[in-house]
Amino acid sequence: MAKKLDDKLIKRLEAIANECRRINATGNYGHGGGTASMQDIAVALYFYKMKHDPKNPDWPERDRLVLGKSHAAGALYAPLALAGYFDKEKLVPLYGGNKILADGWMTPFQMHAEKWATPGIDYTGGSLGQGLGFACGLAYGAILKAPKPLINLYGNPRPDPGYKVYCIIGDGELSEGWNWESAMFAAKYKLSNLVGILDYNRYNMSEDMSSYMEPIVEKWKAFGWWTTEIDGHNMRDICSALDLADNVSGAPKMIIAHTIKGKGVPDWEAVRNHSGNAPKEPIDTVIPPIPIPPED
Repeated sequence: MAKKLDDKLIKRLEAIANECRRINATGNYGHGGGTASMQDIAVALYFYKMKHDPKNPDWPERDRLVLGKSHAAGALYAPLALAGYFDKEKLVPLYGGNKILADGWMTPFQMHAEKWATPGIDYTGGSLGQGLGFACGLAYGAILKAPKPLINLYGNPRPDPGYKVYCIIGDGELSEGWNWESAMFAAKYKLSNLVGILDYNRYNMSEDMSSYMEPIVEKWKAFGWWTTEIDGHNMRDICSALDLADNVSGAPKMIIAHTIKGKGVPDWEAVRNHSGNAPKEPIDTVIPPIPIPPED
């Protein structure tokens, strides 16, 4: 059932995003800058837009989320924990790296997201640029398997896929050419059940990306995608854009989210690089806690 986007829900989503940043900062996560920049987006997806079930992570009718910039997996682990996929208290001690558990298994919270390891993860990532192609495959496969007809923007009957595929990509990985091959595929097959979200924080590990990303909106439009721009840290903007994308048929959608690398963690915002060492000051000082209002 659709949720009403009112002030109460916005405050709840903002409080959840704040708690996610506290979790990531406490965990000394290695890619904190890019994790923090997309945190609001991930929270809006899991707690507002996506259809999913923590008690049944592999529910066939769930919406899928593909994280192209998979090194920012912490931005998914924290909201998944708060949504009930696993115990939040287990998350921080087992964060990232190649930690071995007592039974000989690797930690379920890898530095890069791993579908085999973590409940709620839909895509095993690593090499940048592959996520959008994988998301195209999921979206096209859903259409091929769907039983019900749907008339798209161009008047062509298309099956109703029953679930949507969301794909968060980073601006740095757009240097990989297969993103644009995937963009052409999605436009050709009119994958209206595919919603891309660009975490446009403008920085990769070493430089400002905007000098050769722009004009980014015109590029996606030229590839046949419905495109819009938002403030990637304004929760109402994020949710409204996701709602707006629901009303577009006959084309894949791309939401350009303007973000700040390290958002919400002053030490990370100041350097704007990929690192994410835990702040030296107490976490309650760096990111004061905000009580999370109960869900209606």
